[in-house]
Amino acid sequence: MLKTTGLPLLLGLAAIVVACGSPDEPSLAAMTTSELLARGKTRHELGELGAAVAAYRMVLHRDSLNAIALGGLSSVYGDQGRKRAAQRYMRKAIHLAYTAGLGSLGRGDTTAALVAFDQTLALLPRHALALIRLGDVARARGDADGAIGYYRRAAEANPNFAESSLKLGAVCAQVGRDADARAAYEAAIAANLNAFDAYVGLAELDTAAGQWAAAADQYGKALLIRPDAEAAQSGLNRARRNL
Repeated sequence: MLKTTGLPLLLGLAAIVVACGSPDEPSLAAMTTSELLARGKTRHELGELGAAVAAYRMVLHRDSLNAIALGGLSSVYGDQGRKRAAQRYMRKAIHLAYTAGLGSLGRGDTTAALVAFDQTLALLPRHALALIRLGDVARARGDADGAIGYYRRAAEANPNFAESSLKLGAVCAQVGRDADARAAYEAAIAANLNAFDAYVGLAELDTAAGQWAAAADQYGKALLIRPDAEAAQSGLNRARRNL
């Protein structure tokens, strides 16, 4: 008898909860995106994973391409043991943050680009391409030390990617750090045997040092890759005249 009368009461209470929504929903809906992101982070740190998910999902309801919310949701899902979902959201977050940075660079908005690339690194600290782009921005602003730092980190993150070592070598050579430049160019060649600019960079270092035989050798290797490279041919001719 008690069970029969108690069941309708429980069902009625459940219906009220469903109709009214959870107590958090009105407060979440009233929050700004920044507040929701902060709430998601805080609730996650407190171990309130359900509340963190709710906050991040509210952000994504407003902006499905918000990389910070996607990354936060990935972290929460990871702690919940939802490995596949965590990986999926993290990949999407990294892609969106990086492409947003490229888009900002294309529009000439370096400030927004820096924010986007920093977001990328917050999600994946060893993102070589984001580090290279940050190095490019620093170099364009005349910050050689900053550029060297980013390019070096990019080279360490992915030693098999020649672009970071090539750019590191170029900046080091520009500021007179010849030993570092030489090491970077050699690393670029180790990553890509056909790294034309690395051979030319080494040849220019040898030329500046008066090492004409070595310069001729490096220019010769460069010309094997690009036989029609006029600057390299001119450099080779000069080196041969000084042998």
